[in-house]
Amino acid sequence: MALFVMLSIQACNPTVTPVNKKVIASFAVSGNCEMCKETIESSLKKDGISMANWDVDAKKIKIEYDSAKHSLNQLHRYIASVGYDTEMLKGNDTAYAELPDCCKYRDTTHHN
Repeated sequence: MALFVMLSIQACNPTVTPVNKKVIASFAVSGNCEMCKETIESSLKKDGISMANWDVDAKKIKIEYDSAKHSLNQLHRYIASVGYDTEMLKGNDTAYAELPDCCKYRDTTHHN
């Protein structure tokens, strides 16, 4: 009887969400080099983000994260906060200005 009551309560509570909702996102992020890769990936070293890999050649990042702790918009904001443009947000101008010259992708005179 107790098991039936517990199952009935769970079935009637649609707002219960799993603790871990692993999601994989992939999107474009501007940048040039291995230093960019390190900075971009480091911006995502947060609890609930289990993997972040920015492909230097493809200019795309792949992120595995817990959607209960982070939203896709937050992921874009984390990257933009360290000066890198994503397909949704422009990177922070102050942070961009402080990037090493080899990382300045907006000004083509700095490219390797």
